Amino acid sequence: MFWVEPFINEFFDKGFNLVNRNLARILQDNEYPPINIYMSENDILVLAEVPGINPDEIDVSVNGDILTLCSNCGENKNEKPEEIQRKEIYSSGFSRKIKLPFIVDSEKIEAEISRGILKIVIPRAEEKSKKIQIKGS
Repeated sequence: MFWVEPFINEFFDKGFNLVNRNLARILQDNEYPPINIYMSENDILVLAEVPGINPDEIDVSVNGDILTLCSNCGENKNEKPEEIQRKEIYSSGFSRKIKLPFIVDSEKIEAEISRGILKIVIPRAEEKSKKIQIKGS
């Protein structure tokens, strides 16, 4: 019976590692990171759950009415394969686009990370009316 134990251990180790990697890939494809969006008259507050990510590892950008959250934090590049005895923690990047309900003032957007929560305050752009000149023939 003892000769079977190494095979069973290897099966469970490799099987669970495969599940972990596939779960990370599924989360990446299905709207990761999870977010909450709150809206007021003057601005939008977006909270994104980004545990373990430093401010320099995430990009926040706005193009028109699309907010993009992007991170390419990958595996630890300093790890040497011969030093790894067991690996259960996997990380991968993500990219998420969120359509905003109104045009925003991109010059006044503020973002900060605290305790694994990315907080983005996005002010509404001031509406500017423009008189349209009508040409006649």
